[in-house]
Amino acid sequence: MPEKPRAIQTRLAEALADFKREFPPRVAELMRPVPGNVAVSKRERQARWWQTEKGWTEEKERQLLMGGMSRQDVGLLKYPHREIDARTAGRGDKRREAEYARDMTALGPPAPEPLEQAALDVEQAKAEGVVGVNQASPFGLMASQATSNGDGQDQYDYSSTQLDIPEPLAARVRAMSQSIPDTDLAEDGREDQPHVTVKYGLEADSPDVVRAIVARHGPVTVTLGKTSLFPANKQDGGKPGDFDVVKLDVDSPELRALNAALSKLPNEDEHPTYQPHLTLAYVKPGMGEKYAGRADLEGQQVTIDSLAFSSKDGQVTMLPLGRPY
Repeated sequence: MPEKPRAIQTRLAEALADFKREFPPRVAELMRPVPGNVAVSKRERQARWWQTEKGWTEEKERQLLMGGMSRQDVGLLKYPHREIDARTAGRGDKRREAEYARDMTALGPPAPEPLEQAALDVEQAKAEGVVGVNQASPFGLMASQATSNGDGQDQYDYSSTQLDIPEPLAARVRAMSQSIPDTDLAEDGREDQPHVTVKYGLEADSPDVVRAIVARHGPVTVTLGKTSLFPANKQDGGKPGDFDVVKLDVDSPELRALNAALSKLPNEDEHPTYQPHLTLAYVKPGMGEKYAGRADLEGQQVTIDSLAFSSKDGQVTMLPLGRPY
């Protein structure tokens, strides 16, 4: 004779109670917030997506990258819940899995709760009490080129974004800059961190708003051209400069599209026309012309899968370009 519905419910309830008594760690694992659990709020799923591995540091991330680990694999270690959550949301459908990953990444970390925000406001107030005068950064100088204000903190008027050129191409770019004699160099000398500035003059203090934009853009492929220069008499909106900028021209439709997207954010970029380039060195006025037209690296291509966001206080955050994890 078949069991009655109430008897079945009673038996299942007893079995669940026994399970909870015998396997509490397993129950905790099953009850954790995952996309398949409809009782979990959007904010909880969002917070879980951005939760980093306990004890994770920027130094650990840097060492893993320098050791040859890909940014995608580092991301899986840094954000341990992402892979399981995306797969759970996709339920075997790779397209749905990728859509969930893109949506969570585009949302960025959840806004702090009121008490958390109050604590952040206090910390910011403390920081503002010790920060000295801001130092403007001409030609989009990044955090790696900052100088201390005397209190051990680097300060800029604006935030900036750039694509760092990976090795071994970066070494070849540095070799080109090293070929310029010291006697021709201006005070700022050579560029030792080859990069392409994507957008300078951003007013955003946090990388989160930029993160939401770059998550919708795939990796960027850049093609290097010949050397050219920004003459000293045509820099900074036409104002005379203290140096010629010797640079490598850069071509990339994806890069221009990314610049256009970031340009929609509040910014104070005074350069109306985007001229993507790799700076080699700053030379004395009038010295740059003889270095124009070199084709040492013309046609060289490289694909870059992350964007560096440098905040006003010099903190650098690497943002994946279109990577779901």
